[in-house]
Amino acid sequence: MDDWIDRLQADTAAQRVGATHLVDAWLAQTTVRELIDVSGVVEAVALSASERNIAVVIERLVDPAWDRHRARAEAEGDRLGDYVPDAQREALLDAIAALEQPRAQWAKELIDTDMLRELLAPALQLVLTSFTKKLPLTGKPLGGLAGGLAGKLSAGSSRLQRSKIGSVGRSVIGNVEERFAQAATEFSRSAVAVLREGIAERLASEEGAALLSAMRRDAATKMLEVEVSVLMAEVDHVVPRDQLAKVIPAITEHASRRDFIKESTRSELTAMLGSIGDTPLLVLLKESGAEEAIRKWLNALATDALGAALADAAFTTWLRDVSRA
Repeated sequence: MDDWIDRLQADTAAQRVGATHLVDAWLAQTTVRELIDVSGVVEAVALSASERNIAVVIERLVDPAWDRHRARAEAEGDRLGDYVPDAQREALLDAIAALEQPRAQWAKELIDTDMLRELLAPALQLVLTSFTKKLPLTGKPLGGLAGGLAGKLSAGSSRLQRSKIGSVGRSVIGNVEERFAQAATEFSRSAVAVLREGIAERLASEEGAALLSAMRRDAATKMLEVEVSVLMAEVDHVVPRDQLAKVIPAITEHASRRDFIKESTRSELTAMLGSIGDTPLLVLLKESGAEEAIRKWLNALATDALGAALADAAFTTWLRDVSRA
């Protein structure tokens, strides 16, 4: 009665056939619902997403994988456009050009207005001051307010030049320049809001929207020509990976422990099982087109597992006891 176990231990071909039958039966009879224990998955995720585990994953897997891929990308010279089929390139560009402006209601208070004013005011002041310095004091007048100011300054300058108190005239001109600079400073402080409103109005107009769409398409077209390694190098330059590696593990652990995350995971798994839970794994593999590749992997895995089991004294002793019963 024990001879068949001895023969099976020595016959690797028979082990492969047995493993194949085992995989066939398992795929045909096992449903997705039997494979996934919702409560078990939720608990496993919460327990495995510890700060230490996430730190190890980042250090040993994520960071080295990123560096290896960047090196491969540099060696290959791939561009973003290489990952887009030629037949779909125009459709992708059309989709990007058709993107809607984000409403961003949540972001209204995201940027402090005073800080934004402090950031932009010097730049606006520089532009306005530069403009006022170039206002013509003679020649053709400018239109509107600038023209009126230039005209008055021009007339005043001519009278001063004809007078015998040129030094006083120069002083007056100097004072006018100071007042222009002061006005530019004061205007720049309030111009941020005006500028923001003007930009919003421009983007909301039909012409502005069309221009923005064309700009998106043009930018996307150029982005497709950028090498992947260049973008990865830019990410490395911008993203403080060392600092993020210190905070991401703790954030992940904290988030995974929250009831909202647990219940969301449970809810989504339950919804998925409600849709495909009673579908045999074999049917899913056939529908996915990956049956052959997955079968090959599972057969090799099962063959190795069976071989290891037959080489284990405790397993073969149990098997012999069962066969004698």
